[in-house]
Amino acid sequence: MPAPQSTPGETLPNRGVDRAADGRSPAHADVARQLDRILAHPLFQASHRLSAFLRFVVQTSLAGRAEQLKEHVIGVEVFERGGSYSPQEDPVVRIMAGRLRSKLAEYYQGSGHSDPVRIELPRGGYVPRCGWGRQPAAAQTVPESQPLPPPPRGASVGREAELSRLREAFASVSTGNGAMLTVSGDAGMGKTTVAEDFLVEIETQSAAAWVGRGRCSERLAETDAFAPILETLERLLRGESGDQAAQIMTATAPAWLPQVSPATGESAEAAAKEARTASHERMRREFVSFFEQLSRTRPVVLFFDDLHWADSSTCDLLAYLGARLRGIRILILLTYRPAAVLARRHPFLPLKLDLERRGVCQDLPLSFLSLNDIERYIALQFPVNAFPPEFGRVVHERKEGNPLFMTDMLRYLRDHGILAERDGRWRLEQPVSEVRQL
Repeated sequence: MPAPQSTPGETLPNRGVDRAADGRSPAHADVARQLDRILAHPLFQASHRLSAFLRFVVQTSLAGRAEQLKEHVIGVEVFERGGSYSPQEDPVVRIMAGRLRSKLAEYYQGSGHSDPVRIELPRGGYVPRCGWGRQPAAAQTVPESQPLPPPPRGASVGREAELSRLREAFASVSTGNGAMLTVSGDAGMGKTTVAEDFLVEIETQSAAAWVGRGRCSERLAETDAFAPILETLERLLRGESGDQAAQIMTATAPAWLPQVSPATGESAEAAAKEARTASHERMRREFVSFFEQLSRTRPVVLFFDDLHWADSSTCDLLAYLGARLRGIRILILLTYRPAAVLARRHPFLPLKLDLERRGVCQDLPLSFLSLNDIERYIALQFPVNAFPPEFGRVVHERKEGNPLFMTDMLRYLRDHGILAERDGRWRLEQPVSEVRQL
């Protein structure tokens, strides 16, 4: 569908649009720019179907035709189902809507957190909701805080031992010994950073491994079964060797394929109907069979972030795969918060304990950063500086070695001019004694 034409001052129809605090909604041009910004992000570039879904609902709403955003219309126009398409028999739109909501939430929790416009797909419908994410630039009176750039990849300060253990596990997996590793720690301890630094190492090695990523969501855990599993499979099918992965899935996991890569035509609709009636046991067997075959081409690394928010179906599937890791060249990497798992009696806990007893699961608990770790981080973040020798100790004492709290403190000091760059050198503009009281 061609993009609707609008003038910069034209505002969205009231239906499906959040009102800003001052009563104004984003103009068409604002929303169109935000749509382009989202679709240019790697999260959406890796999924043509989700991009087409988002583009269709936003552009249809911008054109003043929000009442047309029904499940049947989307199935026909976006997913190319025929005119006889029945949402009751083929839930592709509902499945993809759940995944689109998850992708948008992930985008705005990450690099899109400071975007001027927010585009959401409210649950229970398909009309997008658009509103100001923050004050428009013209109304801002103070500069927006910018996050500190991370140290260079491969410089996970204080996590060298954990990265070494991950490398050893991958080397073992490459020889045919499947394994599961869990990286545990409270919020802010850098679990995701450690995992991503390791994955970047793997991905920079030419054709070293299949790498799949999935993120668990607290908001979706009770409503969207297998959300992180489907995200992982989709990324595998949309990667550089996606055609090969799709061929293997077609041969080994036909019940999963329509959920990950819905096709068109009568034969595709028949396959989708068969997949919907597939038994739970068949789905589990096909899941394992797919990764068995995939790992014969090269090792597989599956990363699931924030598993303490995983739904029970995802945990069950990981337990089934984990119990059959012997002889499969696959490394399952998980991150989780122990306190959240224990407090909620999460289904992941018995899974982990059982696999530990089988000897296929090991835990890598993250400790707080030491004084030396923090001093090295500061040196990497501010490579040319004239900070007092005791500055690192003050940061360590104030934030007790929590990586997230440490970076928040350094960002605060920078944004308020307490850390300032003058003549090519970073300097502390206040006495250390005053910093200690902040």
